[in-house]
Amino acid sequence: ALSRAFAQLLGGDITVASVEGEGTSFTLRVPAAAPERTVEDEAAAAPENGERLGDLVLVIDDEASQRELMTRFLERQRFAVRTAGDGRTGLDLARSLRPRAILLDVMMPEMDGWSVLAALKSDTETAGIPVVMVSFVADATLSASLGAIEAVPKPVDWARLRTILDQFRAADGDVLVVDDDADMRHRLRTALERNGWSVREAGDGREALEQVGLGVPRLVLLDLTMPVMDGFSFLDRLRRLPGCADVPVVVLSARDVTAEERDRLSEADRVLRKGDSSLQDIATELRKLDNRQTSKSA
Repeated sequence: ALSRAFAQLLGGDITVASVEGEGTSFTLRVPAAAPERTVEDEAAAAPENGERLGDLVLVIDDEASQRELMTRFLERQRFAVRTAGDGRTGLDLARSLRPRAILLDVMMPEMDGWSVLAALKSDTETAGIPVVMVSFVADATLSASLGAIEAVPKPVDWARLRTILDQFRAADGDVLVVDDDADMRHRLRTALERNGWSVREAGDGREALEQVGLGVPRLVLLDLTMPVMDGFSFLDRLRRLPGCADVPVVVLSARDVTAEERDRLSEADRVLRKGDSSLQDIATELRKLDNRQTSKSA
């Protein structure tokens, strides 16, 4: 499985054929030569230092070959990479580096991946870092219950892992968080910035309109019940502003929304209940909306 993963990473594959009584043959196919690249090509492909630092992924795996394989894959995806060969070193690096995401193996000596995941999620400094379990025993149900966002079995489906990691890249544009609860704004900001977004804040609808006047946000995360101007009035005013008709808006409500209120929220793209969605779920939903909006504009 590991040999095939290396072959696929190089753009090839390994196949096997077996004949009873004669034996088994393995065939390795890889591209004979890579296309020539000019100096200009290399410069264009090389990430800027800021991008590399901003898109740092930490790999925690006791197998050196797996760390090397994952590093090659991540660097091809233009991520910066740091690795750790054991759980305790991984925890130390997670606290000091605050990576954009962590890829975590399960079967490791001394401190296994489940213990590392539990430690990450119990520490306020690292609890917000998205963790993807990557292992031969990546139990999706257990992973989710302990706080991981995904579980990817080995041998790795590279296309699937690429899709998962794309949501953690630095985003173009910003999210306007509109909520009168300062603590909620702070928690949302922390989660969104961890997922690559820049964030602006407003404590009510009127402040939010002032922020929009300074620059149209890429997305809006909107509370409903606020003083001065509530979310319903803000949404109505927003859609009338130049350049704001298609800005994705996700409504976060602390209570159930009535049928009549849902009619008033027809201009919103999503309506989520605060108690039913984790901060990471909200960040993931915003990324999906942004990707959909980008595809429509392409």
